[in-house]
Amino acid sequence: MKSSKKPNPPISDFMTTIPVRLEETESLQTALHLMQRYDIRHLPVTRGGALAGVVSESGLRVLIGVMSQVDVVEQPVKIMVRDSPYTTSPDTPLKDVVAEMLRRRVSSVVVMKDEQIFGIFTITDALKLIQSAYDDDSE
Repeated sequence: MKSSKKPNPPISDFMTTIPVRLEETESLQTALHLMQRYDIRHLPVTRGGALAGVVSESGLRVLIGVMSQVDVVEQPVKIMVRDSPYTTSPDTPLKDVVAEMLRRRVSSVVVMKDEQIFGIFTITDALKLIQSAYDDDSE
């Protein structure tokens, strides 16, 4: 008899490995440059090597637009970082991560392994997952 239980794979199967991170003292301009260079929209921010938060491209662009009269791009990225970013471990089930993202109303989760940044799962990763499910159904 076939099990009716759906698989619940770990978030590490779907996360994006982050090639870069940014110290909170670096400029907003540097953050935008790194996002463009690596084609990413969320960037982990560290304080002394430890995760301090996440900065998003959309948040940066809004701030730059609102504060255009100030040379905001030279401001440190720490002015954009929210304390206590949502983090999880690589083995946390995808379903649980998505449920918590919805509950918290956040667009990203930093995946931590041994207290180090291991990857990130974002709304874009979730949309890619949905798209691939529909692509698989059409075959």
